[in-house]
Formats: sequence, structure tokens, C-alpha cells
Amino acid sequence: MALQFVESINFILERSMIETIRRSDYFSILIDESMDISKHENLIIYARYYDDIKCIFKTSYLKLLRIKDQSGAQIFLMLKNFLLSKGLNVKSCFGFGSDGASNMTGYRKGVFAFLKKENPYIILQHCANHRLALAHSDTGKEVKYLKEYIDIINDTYAFFSKSPRRNILLKKFQHEVMEPELNVLRLCPTRWLSLSQCVRNIRKMFQSLVLSFDEEINSEDHGLTEASKEKYEAVYFQICEYKFIAFTYFLLDILGIVDKLCYELQADELNYENYATSVSTCFDEIQENYLNKNFYGDNYRKFKSDLEKKRISPEHYY
Repeated sequence: MALQFVESINFILERSMIETIRRSDYFSILIDESMDISKHENLIIYARYYDDIKCIFKTSYLKLLRIKDQSGAQIFLMLKNFLLSKGLNVKSCFGFGSDGASNMTGYRKGVFAFLKKENPYIILQHCANHRLALAHSDTGKEVKYLKEYIDIINDTYAFFSKSPRRNILLKKFQHEVMEPELNVLRLCPTRWLSLSQCVRNIRKMFQSLVLSFDEEINSEDHGLTEASKEKYEAVYFQICEYKFIAFTYFLLDILGIVDKLCYELQADELNYENYATSVSTCFDEIQENYLNKNFYGDNYRKFKSDLEKKRISPEHYY
């Protein structure tokens, strides 16, 4: 009974939304692919349209379709058939937003190419956050140590994720040294804020992380093969290096600026003026703090200051 009630509400809301889109002279479609926990590929569809009753532009979720063929032609046919089933004319679609995957934006066989045949005036908009992620990835290739740093994060996650006992040990040290009870997070390249969340956790539980590595590796009952023990000893030593610690603080600052832009680009009502202002502000902040002068951010500056107060030089680290 409750399920029928929920389905009825969903039907009424969807019908009202579709009717509003039909009354709008033009609309835009935003789509993206995603894989669910059962490893099935899905296509999520949103619409951008004008609500003539409230006199505002709105973005609304339309449908989640399961897809077997990820080719641009097949996705286009599924999208077109869905729109037609709702009484929406493809020729009234004047905007298409997606990531930059070739099956979406390819000029010959991408979804946009087929949409353009239906409406030659349609405009392509590459998702702002996907573009930011690509820029972030390309920039990272210029920083040689970044790949090594990411490998250390991945190895650290593997070290703790494979052993409940090590996680218990980590929690014990977090309690003893009064650090927050946090987990070592898995770095996910397809999640925009994943790196900063991993780095933030490492910073907040660094002392307990080092203590856990030290006790586990030096324990006679560590449960590691000789090869694994040698590998994680190397990871432990890398974590204790000055370079790793300093880079962690530096990333906290630089990613704080980029993440702020990422959040702003996810605003419900993002227009070109806000988009251009946010990107310009981010660029100016990085230019001012990291390129024009040796200023750095608050986290890294505090880290350097603490070292100087304690009269610790980088050579004291492993």
C-alpha cells in the first residue's frame, strides 16, 4: 500500500513536470553515465527548462535508464525514444550537456552529433566540473612527485583495508594521541573531491597512522609475506619523509582553493557570469599565492613555522 502511494506521488510529480517542459518553447538535456553497485551501466537524464508559472528556469531529474550498448548511436536512440514517449520534441532541444567522453561529444558518432542532425542549432556544453577535473589531471602530470604521493596514499589504503586488526590498532592510537577517529580513505579518480578528502584525513591522523605502521611492521605476528613486508616498510619510510609531510600540507592549501571552485560549479543555478567569475577568482588566488611570490597557504605556512620554532630541519625526517 505504501509503495503504491509513493508511486502515485511520483506519477503526479512527473506528469506535472513533463507538462511544464512541454509548455516551454525550448529545453536542454543533461546526461551522464554511471555504474551502480551491481556493475550495470545506467544513463541519468536531467532537463533544463523554463517554468512559465513560477517564471524561473529549472533543472529537474527525468529518468534513469539502464544501457547495454555505450555507443553514441545507441544512447541517442534511447534518449530520443524516451523524449518521444513523454511527448517532448527532440527538435525543441537546443542545449546538450555532458562530460567530454567521445561517445557523448564525438563530432561523427557521439550523441551530440546525432542530436545536431535533428536540430542544427543545438549548443554543446561540456560539464564545468568535468573540465575542471581534466585540467586538474593535466596539471598533475607536470608535478613529478604527485604520482608518487598518490601511489603512497593507495598503498596506505591497501595496508589498512585488508586487515580489520590494523584498523583496530589505528583506532587505538587515535584514542591515545587524541586524534579524531578517522579512516584511511580510498582515492577514487572519478570523484572530484576524493584527493582532498584523502589528504585531509591523513593530515588529521598522521601521528596515529605512523604509530600503527611502526607497530604492525615490527610485530612478529604481522601476517605479511616477506614481499608484502618489504613493500609496506618502504611505504612507512616514505610517509615519514619530510617531502611527504610537507607535500600533504601544501596540497591542503592548493586543493582548498580548487575544491571551493568545484563546489561553486555544482550550484543549482549556475550561469555564465558566475562561472566566469568563479574561475577567474580561483586563478587569481593561485597566481597571487603560489606564482607571484613565495607566500603559500595557511596550512603549509603553519607547518614551516612549527618546524622553525622546534628548530627541526628537514634532515631530521627519515
